[in-house]
Amino acid sequence: MTPDDFVTEFGRVRVSAILRTDDQRKAAEAMDAALRGGFTALRDCGGKDYLEFGVRDAIARGVFPGPTIKASGRIICMTGGHGNRIGRVADGPRGHGGGRPG
Repeated sequence: MTPDDFVTEFGRVRVSAILRTDDQRKAAEAMDAALRGGFTALRDCGGKDYLEFGVRDAIARGVFPGPTIKASGRIICMTGGHGNRIGRVADGPRGHGGGRPG
């Protein structure tokens, strides 16, 4: 076994080519724990650095076991608001690329 192996109760999987960051590996371990806990589907309502998509896609391809993941990507927030450092800032109606009608 190498540090690149991810061991689950379902077997050992080499993940270094798929999950390139420590955060992604931690997320994969959490997904394994969720599946063992009986969760077959999860939602992510504001991820960090889009790492949830790599984990979701690896599970969907059958690279390693895990629940179905519905992910939304980064959160939308205001300047200085909750999630400002990791989210997408949208201050007011024009802050998100839109505008006021009329």
